[in-house]
Amino acid sequence: MIDLFNATGVPQLWIGTGDLERYLNRRDGVYDPMEQVTSRIHHRVDLRELVASASGLVTLEQVKAIAKTIANKTAPGIRFDAPAIAKLHALANLEREGALRLVEATVKTAVRIAKAAKLPGVNGQIVDVATKSSAGKRVRAARLDMNTVVEQSPAPTGEIVRRSKVG
Repeated sequence: MIDLFNATGVPQLWIGTGDLERYLNRRDGVYDPMEQVTSRIHHRVDLRELVASASGLVTLEQVKAIAKTIANKTAPGIRFDAPAIAKLHALANLEREGALRLVEATVKTAVRIAKAAKLPGVNGQIVDVATKSSAGKRVRAARLDMNTVVEQSPAPTGEIVRRSKVG
């Protein structure tokens, strides 16, 4: 990049994820060749600050649209209640990369759970179970045992209960 600038004299615009930002801002006390690069960066703008609202980068309406679109592809008629959407909204606005992929995977898993349990919709409890199932390495340590099943409880609310298979 430095060679390109030296050869052309044209300013560069770098756009990256939080990973690039953390890499460029790291300071471990030893000489780092990236210090020459970072010393030449004059204007830094965090686009997250420019577009973020009180509700986060991804709005509640956008999360509803994501959930509805995915649910309609596999199980038309399954709806997400307000607590489920709120939990998905919180996932979508996590301060890490891949949050929307996690929301997509969680919605798909939640729909499969609701469909298998013959539930009319997805509630916050199903989203919690689906999140644990869909999350990456950071959450897998807390992941449910593979022998765990999700069933509809006899309660009229459609509350789900986790039970382990026996035998």
